[in-house]
Amino acid sequence: MHGYLPAASAVGSQSGPLTINFIAARNCTGEHIENPRQVSAYKYPTSYGEHSPSFARATYIDWGESKYLYVAGTASIIGHKSCHIDNPLLQLQETQENLDSLLNHSRYLLNRNAEKVDIADATVIKTYMRDVESLPLVKKLMEERETGAQSRLYLVGDICRKELLLEVEGVWSVNSSD
Repeated sequence: MHGYLPAASAVGSQSGPLTINFIAARNCTGEHIENPRQVSAYKYPTSYGEHSPSFARATYIDWGESKYLYVAGTASIIGHKSCHIDNPLLQLQETQENLDSLLNHSRYLLNRNAEKVDIADATVIKTYMRDVESLPLVKKLMEERETGAQSRLYLVGDICRKELLLEVEGVWSVNSSD
């Protein structure tokens, strides 16, 4: 089953109708990449629900002229457990560690094709926060660290687990190494 999983995020909205954004392709197969620091979501224990979530941590797609790594919502989770409950600063730092781990692992896996993934090559980074009061701190820290993002969005919404205060997703351009 894991061959057909999207890199996905599901975040609740505090207003307005349901909005769904997706990318679909007919003749293009993505390569899923998991985070070594985390249990694959589709292997979560039943304590999180009768059915495990069905998404990949990231999906690499070669569209021909351009190549991208689509990174699913990444949060302060180690293994399958939420970390740093009620502390947005530590949750953000753990989330950034998870992003680093996923990007480094992607770089390692994709290196066979002499391709690189760099934190500075983000085309878009979306940061979802449960609480608008966290926005100034989270925005400051994200912009200090994720300096290369061409587009940054900060959104307030319900995160996948009630104890998590934020999650980050993004799209990274994958370049051929020189």
